[in-house]
Amino acid sequence: MRVRLGLRIPELVRQPVCGCGQRGDLEDVHGGKCPTGGGPWRRHQNVGAAFFELLTGVRYCTVGGETTMGSLGLDLTGPLAEERDKRPDLFASLPNGDSILGDVALIHPIQDATRLHRNAKKAGAAAKEKEGKKHTHYDDACRAVGIRFVPLVFETYGRPGGETVRFVKEMVRQATERLGEMNDAPARQKIADRWWKTLSVAVQKAAASTILASVQASRGARGTQVTEMLLGREFSAYVGLAEKKE
Repeated sequence: MRVRLGLRIPELVRQPVCGCGQRGDLEDVHGGKCPTGGGPWRRHQNVGAAFFELLTGVRYCTVGGETTMGSLGLDLTGPLAEERDKRPDLFASLPNGDSILGDVALIHPIQDATRLHRNAKKAGAAAKEKEGKKHTHYDDACRAVGIRFVPLVFETYGRPGGETVRFVKEMVRQATERLGEMNDAPARQKIADRWWKTLSVAVQKAAASTILASVQASRGARGTQVTEMLLGREFSAYVGLAEKKE
């Protein structure tokens, strides 16, 4: 990230070490997929929290966390009984009366060498593939309980999946309607900006946090709090450099 953005952040010059002990890389391919280092979990939590915050802020929208399919009424004696413990990340009752189950994913487009060529040929290919996998995993159980499933997918470089884009547009429309400003274009744009900015910042903070956690591991310190402090300190230092130049 430092190389791509041209940032003068000294800590990121060092070659990172994952929490599992393996040497990392500046593209953070390993750190982005290694469960031991905590990268995938950290990214998932950050983006999931952003969606939860945004949905909670929509008037007449009720949001809950992980909910098992069994607790939503899945027939425990039927052919899908084995899927009773599947738990999407969030359950939401929308202002229009609809309900959705959403599951968050943040996929690194270059983490799988076998799919690298295909992902490079078409923008958003990695996100689209992940959406398909989410549907395969959840669709049958969601249909059985009569609730729509929405995969909430981003690529680590910031591109949202097609279904995520459609869902955000849907929520912006519903939020605008509930405020009585459906025909107010500036109000609608303001809400859309808030959604996309919140999600974009969450995605980039998640990616940066993963890289900085690897840097901390190389120094023998592994802690989320320390990582967040380092993230703030380094970017504050960078902002200070920019201000001095001006």
